[in-house]
Amino acid sequence: MKKGLTTMIGTMFLMLALAGVSFAAQTHCEGTLNLNAATTAQLTMLPGMNQDVAQNIIAYRDSNGAFSSPEELIKVKGMTYKQIDAIRGYLTLDGTTTLHQVKTMEYEDVMKGVHLY
Repeated sequence: MKKGLTTMIGTMFLMLALAGVSFAAQTHCEGTLNLNAATTAQLTMLPGMNQDVAQNIIAYRDSNGAFSSPEELIKVKGMTYKQIDAIRGYLTLDGTTTLHQVKTMEYEDVMKGVHLY
């Protein structure tokens, strides 16, 4: 009985691994970020954005006024075209920032639905 249960549990883990279930906690962003009103904390939620570049964005905005397009970010120290392309879908130039981080399902969440009899 014990050997059968061990085999069943091992098979279950193998099936989950083959199905691509990730057991590491991960987050991603959803929503939009108003580039002309965002704080450093909000900017750092964007994929690949670190605090130094976020502060550079705010310093540029304070010195030059509101951004007229996301492409203007290339003028900010530390920004690249690749980074702009990666975050473009999150950016807006007006309105309310709704950007927030969403946690993906963790191993413990997957296992809550598994019942061992």
